Amino acid sequence: AAGRVPLTVTAQSGVAADRVVRQLLVEPEGVTKSYSHGVFISLSAGGSTQTESVPLMLPAENVVPGSARAVVSVVGDIMGPALANLDSLLKMPYGCGEQN
Repeated sequence: AAGRVPLTVTAQSGVAADRVVRQLLVEPEGVTKSYSHGVFISLSAGGSTQTESVPLMLPAENVVPGSARAVVSVVGDIMGPALANLDSLLKMPYGCGEQN
């Protein structure tokens, strides 16, 4: 099973015993594939709600069972993602000029 799995190790002797429980991260085999879908929602026309459907299609073959997941991120400002990662944009450039 993928995800965090509890791992228990027990040591016991004639005079003492001890047990340690740790969380072990089990990652599914294969290559991670991710898809992004952006939606701009404007409530400036006076409405208070807007409904948006986003299709979530998984490949029919070669998917590790239990490995699919969806992440939804909502940002209240169009500049939010850029400002949240501003420190990454201002780091010293490395590599060739085309990559920077």
